[in-house]
Amino acid sequence: MVLLRITIVALLVSFSAQSQIRVYLKNGEVKEGSIGLFKQKAFKLKQTKKGKAEKFKAKNTDSIVLINQNKREVYHSIDSGFYRLCERGAVDIYVSEGTTVSGYGSFSYTYYLLKRPADSEFMDFSNNWKWFYKIVESYFPDCPKLIEKVKNEEEGFKRKNILEIGKYYNSNCGY
Repeated sequence: MVLLRITIVALLVSFSAQSQIRVYLKNGEVKEGSIGLFKQKAFKLKQTKKGKAEKFKAKNTDSIVLINQNKREVYHSIDSGFYRLCERGAVDIYVSEGTTVSGYGSFSYTYYLLKRPADSEFMDFSNNWKWFYKIVESYFPDCPKLIEKVKNEEEGFKRKNILEIGKYYNSNCGY
């Protein structure tokens, strides 16, 4: 268990040390530098190698562009947390990934979240799993093909398939 925690910390530090970041604040400022510790609700940024690290909270940040080993990732501040943009479209698809440690071990998780560009919050598809079809029906009233696939619980259109549902909507119904 201790080895696992050390490994996770080592990965976090190595990822952070090599990452360049451009921060777009809600007040219109843009800052660039190297990222320090990056968490769900806050991160640290150093503008110069010997400079002092500044802490930024999600509530004061609009978006972040993170470049690590030529890989570009965009994070948006939504609901006071940072979420990685997976796909932009009629519904934006975000991903939240992480690891949680409990007395039973370490568990990785990946959640996909959908949000229309004009909305300030995510649509909560997990709110009532029993009525998943009704939630999808109310969120995508302009896509009867998608609603039918979810209603019939076709492969790739079940509760666990939020990513696929969002991509289907963007490809077949959105815009």
